[in-house]
Amino acid sequence: MRASWIASIALFVPMVVGAATPARQESVGIGADPQGIPVEELIARAQEIVGGAWLLEPRDLKDVRVHLAGNVEVTRDRFLGFFERCLASQDLLHVEHPDAGVTTHRVMKLGQQARGQNSLKTNARTVSAAELAALAERHTLVTTLFEAKHVPARELVTTLNLYFADSATESIRNVEGTDQIVATGFTDNLARVAGMIRDLEAAAADDPEVATQRELVAAQQQLAVRVDELERRLKAAGGK
Repeated sequence: MRASWIASIALFVPMVVGAATPARQESVGIGADPQGIPVEELIARAQEIVGGAWLLEPRDLKDVRVHLAGNVEVTRDRFLGFFERCLASQDLLHVEHPDAGVTTHRVMKLGQQARGQNSLKTNARTVSAAELAALAERHTLVTTLFEAKHVPARELVTTLNLYFADSATESIRNVEGTDQIVATGFTDNLARVAGMIRDLEAAAADDPEVATQRELVAAQQQLAVRVDELERRLKAAGGK
């Protein structure tokens, strides 16, 4: 690995007279290269910082370079977010799965020429609302669950579909007959969507018209479930 573009880790220890010394903050310096930084070197740096097991497809990484406009310095705890955005600039995706004490990392190719494009969303890690909030500064693919308490789930999905434009990596849908919404996408975008859902829910919480509409939608969903059940019973009985 060339030392010309990745500097040694620098330790910053602020000194304040009369105050306790805060915990030192480690940062990683990355120097711009006129020829671009080989993506394999960025991946190697990520491996050094976060560890884990890494699965790579050499054909997808060959001759891929990341171009920076100038030198960059990023703290170690935010390196993965920076790394993922560098990958995204070259149509690459990083996904991770903590499992059995070992986090598995995978770098995948995006775009029309990508192999196994249909499997991208199936590789998304499933996270809770709290985990999504912790990943808000990252750019990795996940699937999460939202609950609509005051706005009909179908209306939320219709409103938010605009923010899920890339069908290869993003989707949002209502679980039929429930208030649950399943969404897959990049963590930074999903965190913003979660904020919008909170705002919409808060605005609707005290609106009597919204409450009435929600009750009507719930009644329609329950009726649809009963009709489906009746049709199944008729078919089972031979249509008699």
